[in-house]
Amino acid sequence: ASLHEQGLLTKAAISGLSEDAIHKALALGAKAAAVTVSRAGANPPWRHEIA
Repeated sequence: ASLHEQGLLTKAAISGLSEDAIHKALALGAKAAAVTVSRAGANPPWRHEIA
C-alpha cells in the first residue's frame, strides 16, 4: 500500500527505491501487522486506522 501511495510500483521505481521509501513501506507494514494481531481472527485494519 505504501509503495502504491508513493507512486513507486513500476519496474523502474522499484529498481531505484530510496532508503526513505523502503522505510515508509516497512513502517506502514509494521503498523498494519500490529493492529492485525491485536484483533480476533485475521482482521486487518482499514487505511484510516493506521494513518
